[in-house]
Amino acid sequence: MYNCSKCLKQFTTKCGKTRHENLCNATLGTIEKIKHLYKEGNSINDLRRLGFQRYTIITAIKGIARSKKETAKIKGFNRNGYWKCEKCGKREFTKLQSYLGHKSHCGRKRNRTHWGWNKGLTKFTDERIAAAGKKYSANQKGKKRKPLTEEHKEKIRKALIKAHKEGRAYNYGINSWHKEPSYPEKFWKEVIENEFEDKNYVFQLVIYPYRVDFAWKHKMKIIEIDGVQHEKRKEKDQKRDAFLKSKGWQILRLKWNGIFYQTKESIEEAKKFIDL
Repeated sequence: MYNCSKCLKQFTTKCGKTRHENLCNATLGTIEKIKHLYKEGNSINDLRRLGFQRYTIITAIKGIARSKKETAKIKGFNRNGYWKCEKCGKREFTKLQSYLGHKSHCGRKRNRTHWGWNKGLTKFTDERIAAAGKKYSANQKGKKRKPLTEEHKEKIRKALIKAHKEGRAYNYGINSWHKEPSYPEKFWKEVIENEFEDKNYVFQLVIYPYRVDFAWKHKMKIIEIDGVQHEKRKEKDQKRDAFLKSKGWQILRLKWNGIFYQTKESIEEAKKFIDL
């Protein structure tokens, strides 16, 4: 074994000892002084307050540490001023508490064998989830909400006035998802550009309080592309169509499933509707 002449650190090779001595800042006198002060009852923090470097203190009190906490300080501490985990060899900490907390659970395998009974279930696939949802909705009905303050009401009023002036009050308070077209809408845009003679249409035209997919204003005609979700809201669509027809609009609804499986027939039907 080869010992450093400055800090008494031991090395198995002479080369390692020589490299260490070139970088070592400790002196033998300093180490002996730290040992003496430590044996007198001074803690590591007390020695730090006296101006000694942390690594020099740790090196000096090796083998004579009084408590487990101070032993942990010695074991994990390295030359760069960090506590490095001995188990994983990856994590380094500047604070002792963080180092001790990591060390207590490092290397443990967390194999979770039990999951919640409702994991992966929805109200459409499990009756218990659906029943719980209905029960919660029933409990929420009739409950009084906290009334708005006068300040809040005034803020809403001013925002509505501003929205009306800017022409965007039709959807005030609604999170608009219409900015990004859906795939069926993108597909139908390409169909119009490639197949239709009359390309003078407006996408997502607002006819207060509704918004329509494709509208030919000069012909008062509308084409709507309906996804699967429209099967559950037929009554709303009928009410919407009745309102638009009362304003003089003609409407053609095309189901996306029909467009997907019978593309040519759907395009021909739409072209005839617009050209007539």
